[in-house]
Amino acid sequence: MCRTRALSSGSDGAELDLAALPGRTRARGDGLCDHAVLAGVVGSRTATNDADAVDLLNRIAEVAAAKKSVSVGDDQYIYVRTQGSMTFSDKDIRILREASWTAVDGKRAGLRRVTVLVGPPFRPRDPFSSYSKGTHDMRLSPDPDVTTFRELQALPTDPDALLAKIYAGTKGEGQTRQSAALEKIGDLLPDATLLPELDAALYRAAAKIPGVSVVTDAQDYTGRSGIGLSFKERDGRTVWVFDKESLDFLGSADEALLDVGVADKAGETPAA
Repeated sequence: MCRTRALSSGSDGAELDLAALPGRTRARGDGLCDHAVLAGVVGSRTATNDADAVDLLNRIAEVAAAKKSVSVGDDQYIYVRTQGSMTFSDKDIRILREASWTAVDGKRAGLRRVTVLVGPPFRPRDPFSSYSKGTHDMRLSPDPDVTTFRELQALPTDPDALLAKIYAGTKGEGQTRQSAALEKIGDLLPDATLLPELDAALYRAAAKIPGVSVVTDAQDYTGRSGIGLSFKERDGRTVWVFDKESLDFLGSADEALLDVGVADKAGETPAA
């Protein structure tokens, strides 16, 4: 579920077309999301065949399936916090931490709060002033093209049926059928952590797609160490990173997943 496709208002009240921003070329869900060009660290050794990746994906699925499901109401918001970067030019790469609140039913406006950790100060008449150093709130308008949490819940949890639906939904996208499907699965993983059966099914579906290899020593965007799963994507290779002990999803080498939860109000941090 992507939270950046709709027109959003910056902290100065201006309307921003987030899809038109430079560097926003990777999809998460149906919208456009940050493409981090500050390359993550790929591990020291990569498996030479897919068998190890299949085994790891199935183990991750078992762990995911054992987690408790979360009760979510239509009037609540899905909260996701990440860290990555945006590229405005070769010499202007901004590191940012993003928190987003997306309405569960997809019918109400949400909120995107961006804290630019590394970037230029505010400059008058800068068209990208909402990405100057500091914290900026942007309104997320309801978008029928963005997958809602309720739509996620309706996806099949049988891996074969889920993979068939993903292949059908990504037809004509990506460099290959397989890479497009894996990219779509990666888009769904953050929100799916709240849905154990779907989360497990996504990993089991990924295990059926060739071209995935294990990275024994990987790091997410913030430098957290883990074990990785690497596959070719439109912009090179993507590495999903998992904690070596718990097998929890940490995000990727391009974008770290810091927190996922359910909030009663947009702008409110979920209770621990």
